[in-house]
Amino acid sequence: MPSLALAEEQPGIFYPFDFEFVVLEYWAWGSITPQDDLLTPRLRIYGDGRSVSYRPDYFQRPGSFEMVLARKEVDQLLQELEGYGLLEFDSQEVRRQMMALHGSPLADGSPRPRMIVTDAGRQEVHINLEHYSPPDGETPTDFQLMVDWGDLRGSIHNFPEIEALKGLQSSFDLLHDLAERVDSSVFVDQQ
Repeated sequence: MPSLALAEEQPGIFYPFDFEFVVLEYWAWGSITPQDDLLTPRLRIYGDGRSVSYRPDYFQRPGSFEMVLARKEVDQLLQELEGYGLLEFDSQEVRRQMMALHGSPLADGSPRPRMIVTDAGRQEVHINLEHYSPPDGETPTDFQLMVDWGDLRGSIHNFPEIEALKGLQSSFDLLHDLAERVDSSVFVDQQ
């Protein structure tokens, strides 16, 4: 159970300070990467701040890397992700907006691209919180979020007016940068 001090600092986001509780998991892979846990690069952050990055054998520096984030860093990360709208991200609503805009011109009057070729990469994030109270003041609840988005760059290019897609890209960029930071830290194990 979070302390009162934590509750005062983080009124809407609670997670246990527990070395087994996975607060966040992030995966990113390209179109040729098999979707297999042992073959997929990933970042995992635990409630005690321990952060583990796994790089499969086909990477230049394969293995597991680990570092510990201060509680304040994990809190800040979650606040930034909330600020980008990730904790409120609704993929069905975004896809509905995309369908509604399909065929309409862009804001500058130019035609909306019908197709864009990208690397067909995919990114996925899972967030688990003991309690989360959204900014709109709803009652705090157990919170689990899974966002899986393929071809994000193509979606943003075709629908630049959808703010939720920009926030999703910013969230994924932040998590990718953190994974790179963990990758440059202590090497733990060659898998």
